[in-house]
Formats: sequence, C-alpha cells, structure tokens
Amino acid sequence: MTRKKKFIIFFLIIMIVSIQFLSFEYVSLIKSERINGSIFCIKFWDNPIYMMKNKNLIKIIEKGKENIKVKGCVKSHKDEYILFILEDELRLYDRDEKIISYNIGKENRRIISCAIEDLNRDEIDEILLITGKKGESFGNELLILSFDGAFHEHFRKTFYHLNPWKVQIADVDGDGKKEVSIGVYKKTRFHSIMAKRPFIYDWNEGIIPKWRGSRLSKPFEDYIFADIDGDKMDEIISIEVLRNGKDVINSYKWKGFGFEGVRESSSYDKIYEICKDDKNKIYAKVKNEEEIRWIKLTYKDENWTEEKIKDYVPIIYIKERKGKND
Repeated sequence: MTRKKKFIIFFLIIMIVSIQFLSFEYVSLIKSERINGSIFCIKFWDNPIYMMKNKNLIKIIEKGKENIKVKGCVKSHKDEYILFILEDELRLYDRDEKIISYNIGKENRRIISCAIEDLNRDEIDEILLITGKKGESFGNELLILSFDGAFHEHFRKTFYHLNPWKVQIADVDGDGKKEVSIGVYKKTRFHSIMAKRPFIYDWNEGIIPKWRGSRLSKPFEDYIFADIDGDKMDEIISIEVLRNGKDVINSYKWKGFGFEGVRESSSYDKIYEICKDDKNKIYAKVKNEEEIRWIKLTYKDENWTEEKIKDYVPIIYIKERKGKND
C-alpha cells in the first residue's frame, strides 16, 4: 500500500471517528426589525461552539461555555442587539460582533432568570433579571437594566422571603400595559405549604402588587404567558402535576380579581418544558411510556389540539416587535 493510500485511509478514519463526536443544534432564529439570522451550536467532543449566520456571513461568537443562553433581541434608540446570558454576565452582539459585556457585579452570584420588554413604552427595552447565589435554585433579587450605548440600572429590589425563580412580562388584563410576573417559592396565608406560585405586579417605575394568589389549581413545575385565544389578554400556561403523578398543560385567564381555569390538555407521563412562538403557539417536550417528543399545542374551540413535530427542539422565532405606533 502506497503512502498516499495510507494517508487517505487514516484521514477517513479520523473523519468517521470525529463525526461520532460531532452534533449540531439550532438555538434560535432571530427575526427582528434589523436582524434576520440564525444562531446554532456545534458540539465537538462535548465542547460547544456557538455560531451566528446573518445573511451570508457565518461567525463564531462564543465557545467553550456550556451555560450560554440566547434570550432575544434588545432594542435601543440606535440599534437592536442579540442578548446572550452567561452565569453572571450579559453579552450584547450586533449583526457582526460582541459590542459590550455587563457583569452583575457581585462575587458568587448568578443570573437565574431573564426577560426582555419595553416596560416604559419609550422604545428602549428593559432587561429584567432574577439573581441569586451560585449553586442555589432560587434567587433573592430583581434587577432591571436598559441599554442605550451603555447599561443603565433602573430598579433593584431584594426579596428576603419570596425565593424568586422566574421573571416574565405579560399583559394579563388587555389594557396595553405590561405586568411583571415573578415566580416565587413560599407559603401564603391561605396555603401554609412551601410551593411555587406566580405573583403578578403592575409596573410604574417600580413593582406594585396586582395579584399574589395562593396557588394554581394543582402543584405546578413551570409556567409561561401566551394569548392563546386572540383576545389581547395573556393567559397563564402551566405544567401541572396530577395526583397520579402525570403532568398536564393547564391554562388560566384573568377575571378582574384573579385567574380562572380555562382548559387542561391530555395528560403525559412527563412534561419537561414549554415555550411559545411569535404566534402564541405552545410547544412542549413530553414523554409517554418510553417515547420523548416535541408537540405543538393549539387552543381552538375551547380545546387543546396536539400535533407532533420534529424530534429536536423546535426553532422558536424571537418575536418581531415594532414601534409603539405600528
């Protein structure tokens, strides 16, 4: 065998072995007013490399970080940026490269949850963060920032007994003003058991309690907001646990003084996570018997209909948000 043939065989063996340790995963498609591209992750020997494709340009943006999360687009007066979350740091990218980083500024702290929305309706997005100690599931602080060439802190509040674990933005009553929802883990006056609860606050340069109900109808693992029936009011969509140990998707609508149950989905052995797209379609990663799959749930005629989709995480578009006069 000639040296050339040996080299070709050796090269092919290396390629075959490498492919076994190579995986590809979409993270998200970015669809906004100024950015239209995709972010994906290539893992080689379990080392992630995050890449961004914008038009015909593909560029490495991060590598070697397991805990990178893409949160969406942040709008300022001048431009729009993609926000990445690391354990204790925010990173903003424009169409081509990183422009600025922001560390939460305290040792042994991490970012637990993040949401993006224009709370003040001034066409500059706020970045809402729940932060807490590294290694712990629950946080103890809400931090609100904005970016307009530099990061600015607008609000900071410490929660000593609420154990916050999630922050979200919604319009539950359809008045056009956004509410802040903080997922907490605590006892209440009418339910003296430690449990997860979705608190709702009005926003007026600070958070003002709107609804701090005792619980949902059943113990729940996670929740999001989505306008599932097109009435401009965001419903609570939750993963709840039945008495037999199975999980369901449940939904609740604001009724002026609290939330009222709307409809449950079919039950599953396990529901791992839920998310939504820009058309308020609900996606869930579920398990029945030994099969784990992604499904799309649509609320229509007061019922949930299920559609099986591809076996990998669905590509969720980051919602295109236009100016306040559009």
